[in-house]
Amino acid sequence: MRQAPRRIAIETGIPLPFVSKKKRGPGNLKGCGGPGFAKYPVDELEIGQSFLVPHALLPASGLDSVRTACLNKAKRLGTKTTARNVDDGVRVWRVS
Repeated sequence: MRQAPRRIAIETGIPLPFVSKKKRGPGNLKGCGGPGFAKYPVDELEIGQSFLVPHALLPASGLDSVRTACLNKAKRLGTKTTARNVDDGVRVWRVS
């Protein structure tokens, strides 16, 4: 039986972690949802807001799947997002 999806909360005031270019890698690139049900609330974000995808809700491929989904959705919306691994999971920010 399929469970109802959990709602991901949007937060304001969470600073984007600095990443030096030397440490930049697949986990620190720009990067939410395809047609139909929006798994990640990218379309609801204002500039500077973010949301956390906790470890329990991450797909098996983790950051890469979240980042790619968010990047594609943001492109369709004409906005930009970035995603970072954080202690509690993956956090996605709207940057423009």
